[in-house]
Amino acid sequence: MDSLNAFRNLLRSHGELMIAALAELDDHQALSAPNPSAAWIAAHLHECLSEVQALVCGSRPTEDTPPLEDLVWLQQVQTLEQRCLDLNDALSRLCEKDLDHEPAGGLEQDLGKGSPSRREVLAGHVGHMGWHLGQLARIRSQLGLTAMPGWS
Repeated sequence: MDSLNAFRNLLRSHGELMIAALAELDDHQALSAPNPSAAWIAAHLHECLSEVQALVCGSRPTEDTPPLEDLVWLQQVQTLEQRCLDLNDALSRLCEKDLDHEPAGGLEQDLGKGSPSRREVLAGHVGHMGWHLGQLARIRSQLGLTAMPGWS
């Protein structure tokens, strides 16, 4: 399997886990958890997925929804899910060689030094999503829920 498909599979599975874990929370739980809250994680990843798509695919997702914070919790989760699907769709239009190029836009200074490849940006984002999945598992445990849906 080439690395592009591996990244797509990892991001898809991370996204599915994230959405399932967030969707089980109610409005109060999403906001009441310790810092960062589940709501903050959802909003943060929503923006990060847009940035990754811009850097790796050269296009931003179409913004056809109000700002995330203006939506009720379940709509926020659904919007994040759509953002995950949008990135997967955009990645499906790339080939393996595209990952060897520099990012399509400038990186924020705190995202890396030098000239990382698009492959390195994707690898970093996979790890970034994994970090936030761990935070969400901790939040869910602190709320008295299973760490992740389906875990016993």
